[in-house]
Amino acid sequence: MDAKGVEETMEKLYPVGRLTFRAAAGSGKARCEPGWSWRPPPLPDYDLWYVMEGSGFVTINGERHEARRGECFLLRPGDRVEAEQEPEDRLLVLFLHFTALVPEEESPEAQWLPDRRTTVEDPYSFEHDFHRLLECRESQEAGWEEEFGLLLKLLWLQLLRVRARKEGKPAFSYKQRQDVRRVITYLREHLGEPVDYRELARLAGLSPRYLSGLFKAQTGYSLKEYITRLRMDRAKVLLTETAMNVTQAAEAVGYSDLYFFSKLFKSLYGVPPSYYRRSVRQAAKHR
Repeated sequence: MDAKGVEETMEKLYPVGRLTFRAAAGSGKARCEPGWSWRPPPLPDYDLWYVMEGSGFVTINGERHEARRGECFLLRPGDRVEAEQEPEDRLLVLFLHFTALVPEEESPEAQWLPDRRTTVEDPYSFEHDFHRLLECRESQEAGWEEEFGLLLKLLWLQLLRVRARKEGKPAFSYKQRQDVRRVITYLREHLGEPVDYRELARLAGLSPRYLSGLFKAQTGYSLKEYITRLRMDRAKVLLTETAMNVTQAAEAVGYSDLYFFSKLFKSLYGVPPSYYRRSVRQAAKHR
């Protein structure tokens, strides 16, 4: 399953948009004290427990897990939990207690719940979002309950993506996906400029040949095909939402040869750019 397929599968399986999150008692950021260990009674609610620094172990229902930076534990109601830290490497953790409700007709609990332990892919981003969530919980300004639910859904989705990719056994590491995203961002920001494939490879820190294969494997398109589609998509916007004529739109997305531009446009959309521009504008007038 490729990256796009994983995302589509996740959207079908997980009713995240229909989950309702409510804050419960207990949240914050804590540096665990010397000699600290944790053995609470079975939990009455959910507890999102994330390690920022240090190392130790968390045991959930008898299963022991290593705890280090980037590890996020979703402790569920009824779980039996024990935790300890390395004496010389004390833990710094973020934690949040909450309840989660899902309509009865939705998918079974196992499908919309992340794993009990997740190694997050981007700790910096995850920690930033977690801190925002804690600040919202603490401030309790007007509308904070709705904001709390939305922010927690962002974290929830990050955890579910890790699970979906693991279940789908994708062939791409986090770094590989980031390399391709970096190239796509660059291409979007330089649509009208000539493409230097060696510069793209340098940007990704890869060889041109390796980048070409990785890009095709992740997106389904060669670099050349993807660039063409990006440019044609932008040309459609310019033709329908600005006063640019076909020649001006072609030049704006990097084509000085109008005939070649028109040929590419028709091959993708079935009609010449001049016809497309005229038909869309006429339809807009008759709304």
